[in-house]
Amino acid sequence: MRLSSDHPPDRALLDPVLTPRPGAGGAGSPDDTDAEVIRRSLHDPEGFAEIFRRHFTAIHRYAAARLGAAADDVAAETFLAAFRQRERYRNRR
Repeated sequence: MRLSSDHPPDRALLDPVLTPRPGAGGAGSPDDTDAEVIRRSLHDPEGFAEIFRRHFTAIHRYAAARLGAAADDVAAETFLAAFRQRERYRNRR
């Protein structure tokens, strides 16, 4: 998955499935914990967009500081891996 570096890192750059839509089902409350959002996303995959919205900027900034231009790809791969493995998330940690 290749992302355009023409966009600022705080914009949703991934697949539209991961881009939050107003009124999207399963969005929950902004006060929900990450664990609650991830648990709901198991039944409503579009709900994972909230995790993306909450954490993309920080992950992209971290990758950009260390890898420069590769930050777009690293951030995208990070969320893709998290989405695919979300059923393994354990709230106890």
